[in-house]
Amino acid sequence: MGFSIYGIGVSVLGYSAMGAGEYRMYRWLTVLWIPLVPLSAWVVRPRPAEESSLDVVLGGDSFAYEIAHREPISAREVFRTYVLGWLLAAVAVLPLLLMGFFLEKHWPHGGAPWWHILLMVMFCVWPVFILGVLNHRQHRIHDAVGGGQGS
Repeated sequence: MGFSIYGIGVSVLGYSAMGAGEYRMYRWLTVLWIPLVPLSAWVVRPRPAEESSLDVVLGGDSFAYEIAHREPISAREVFRTYVLGWLLAAVAVLPLLLMGFFLEKHWPHGGAPWWHILLMVMFCVWPVFILGVLNHRQHRIHDAVGGGQGS
C-alpha cells in the first residue's frame, strides 16, 4: 500500500484498531517519515507478508494487508498524525541542534566539556530510537498474524 526508501515516499501511518482483526490506516506522502500530505484511508486486515530480498534492501520492512474497504479521510486523524509526526521529529532532532549550538559556543574557546561530546553522541542515536518506537506497533500487529515470528 505504500513504498518509501528511508521514509521518503508513501508511508502507512495512523494505525487504529477497529475490532475483529481490522485496522484503519492512512497512506501519507512522507519525507524522512514526517507526514506531509494524507493520500487515503483504508480499513485492512494484516496478513503474513512474503518478503523478497529486494524489499528488505530497498524498503527495510514489508507488510501485507487484505483490504476490507476504503474510507473517507478523517480531519481528526489527519490532525493527530500531523501533531504526532512533527512532534516526534522535533523530539528527535531538537536536542541534537541544541547540542550543536552549545558545542559551537565552546569549541573556539578551548574545546567542549566531555559531557557535551557524550550528549552529542547520545543525541545522534536518539532519532534511531524514535523511529524504532514508531515501527514497534506495526511489527507487533504483523508478528501476531504471522504466528509470532520476528522481533
